[in-house]
Amino acid sequence: MIRLRQRNETLRRAMESQGIRFADLAAATGKNVKTAQRWVYEGRTPRFAARERIAQVLDADAMQLWPDQRRDGWTPDLVRLYPRLTDVPRGLWLRLARQSIERVDVTVTDEPLPTDLLAEILAERVQAGVEVRICLSGKAQNPGIGGAHVRHSATAHTTPVHRFDRAMLVWMRCAAPGLDRVGPVLRLTRSVDNGIFDTYAQIFESIWDSAPRLSTPPAD
Repeated sequence: MIRLRQRNETLRRAMESQGIRFADLAAATGKNVKTAQRWVYEGRTPRFAARERIAQVLDADAMQLWPDQRRDGWTPDLVRLYPRLTDVPRGLWLRLARQSIERVDVTVTDEPLPTDLLAEILAERVQAGVEVRICLSGKAQNPGIGGAHVRHSATAHTTPVHRFDRAMLVWMRCAAPGLDRVGPVLRLTRSVDNGIFDTYAQIFESIWDSAPRLSTPPAD
């Protein structure tokens, strides 16, 4: 029996939400429009390089667009691995922050928040009733987000963790001399109990519990 491919509705919805046309995907991947249409209407799967490029154009995750390509042994919580901090789409930080409805937990080292707008969005989430906790370490400066709970850890070097409800970005920062901005970023979604997401959530709680509280401006 011939197995018919199903339409890739996830890819179609991602294109629709971003206003991306088949011609745009074709141009980005060096393919023709007919091939791009087959990725949706016939459920065909492009090669790895094309999948990564499409995910970048759509500000999405290739593993979510093509879940059948998830590799054996891939931990359920791990959505994607970015080689460098600069490879994480700027819009991803902002979208996860805007979508948070319960809590945001952030550890900040001597590096500022990943985008200038993130602090502004977090202030808006505080106004919406989201609990925002920021744990500073090293020479990190208080971002001054009104209404956020802020503490300063005595630990000089901590792994930067950004949790937005059930989503998380973890920067595996390298502490080697001259390589302070090197290290991959894990994008996690809590999918199982006691998985890698819960591990980093526990790490944050441990750092938070051991850090003294700082005074924070009240929310406007």
